[in-house]
Amino acid sequence: MSNIYEIARKLQMPGLNVQATFHPTLLTTRVFNSARRMIASGRIEGNGGAAKVAQVVLDSKRVAYVKCNKWGLSVEGAYEMDEAAKQEVRDLNEAYIVVESAQNERFDDTDRNYARRALEKVLSEEHAWISMYNAEYRTQIAEAFLKHRRPADLHNAQQLLTAYESGEPFPIPM
Repeated sequence: MSNIYEIARKLQMPGLNVQATFHPTLLTTRVFNSARRMIASGRIEGNGGAAKVAQVVLDSKRVAYVKCNKWGLSVEGAYEMDEAAKQEVRDLNEAYIVVESAQNERFDDTDRNYARRALEKVLSEEHAWISMYNAEYRTQIAEAFLKHRRPADLHNAQQLLTAYESGEPFPIPM
């Protein structure tokens, strides 16, 4: 019997192409419905099973999404934002910094600079994690990014949602 390490070595073998198949019908009703909401909205909440399912499904077609949890958010994929939309997100981030500075005495200049740098990385379409403990501002910034998803991403997300809801197995690239 093979253990997980032997299987992993075999999967890394040159010339090997692995295709995984996702079976939505094998999920519980709660996970299925929660993941369906996340796929439809493009906003992944938490780190649980439904979040992992939604992330794998959205990553299968490289659809842009925002991943949020209680420690912050990350923006995965490209967004079409003009300068006014970017400024709206910067203003929300600055408001968060002001509120967090007033409420948390340990929120110092290092934290403020980190929050600004992380947001600028995301706005320049680099991957970055934005530490943000205030749920209200985290939600507003996530929604600001989700308003500007590309039409192709919206179309692909709708196709994925249709395939997911049909219950038919579909391939997930590895």
